[in-house]
Amino acid sequence: MHPTRFDTAILLFSRSAAGDAVVKPLIVNADRKRQQAVATVLIRHAQRIAAASGLPIFVISERQQHGFTFGERFADAFQQIFARGFARVIAIGNDCPTLTAADLRTAAQKMDTVSAVFGPATDGGAYLIGLRQDNFDPADFAALDWQTDHTLAALQTYAADDFCCLSEKSDVDSATDLQRQLRGFILPIYLKIKLLNLSIPTCPNWLAYLFSTDQAVLLSSFSLRGPPR
Repeated sequence: MHPTRFDTAILLFSRSAAGDAVVKPLIVNADRKRQQAVATVLIRHAQRIAAASGLPIFVISERQQHGFTFGERFADAFQQIFARGFARVIAIGNDCPTLTAADLRTAAQKMDTVSAVFGPATDGGAYLIGLRQDNFDPADFAALDWQTDHTLAALQTYAADDFCCLSEKSDVDSATDLQRQLRGFILPIYLKIKLLNLSIPTCPNWLAYLFSTDQAVLLSSFSLRGPPR
């Protein structure tokens, strides 16, 4: 068991599955229903990881977001949680499926000594942003260079050298990103199988297509068929 920190909360800043299906389709030539199903899997996975951290979780989708720009909406989401009495907020999205509960606990611990913690994404963004209220300026935060390959650099400047970084991870912003993740060997196996079933349901040999031969044989051994007679 991990002790609960009553001063730190997790912010899952994410569009709803229906909203994500429209704005960020992750399967080429798939209908809206299947796009929404993929988004639902990723959102639920993020919620599951956040819950495993032992920290309180707040999900703020487009229904609870206020502001005209991404930065304004993001800053407002932080303020909503600070207003609940939390001194530290760790924000994540639904687009980094390799994020772990250990990463979240590490971020919470690091904010004992620094005012900000960032999870660098390989595209120049950030998959995790942890901030303390005593060093949070909503106007400056909202005005940062969001959703570009300069976002991480802008965050580091905003934190004025009083920050630390976790290990770099890849996020999922496109169908190409999703396929790259599925071809890798880092995703939790239950998540990979769910996403594979949604991404290429018409391919009868998807295990061999996306895994090495040894892994395909291993996973195939977990089928639901009964023993031979």
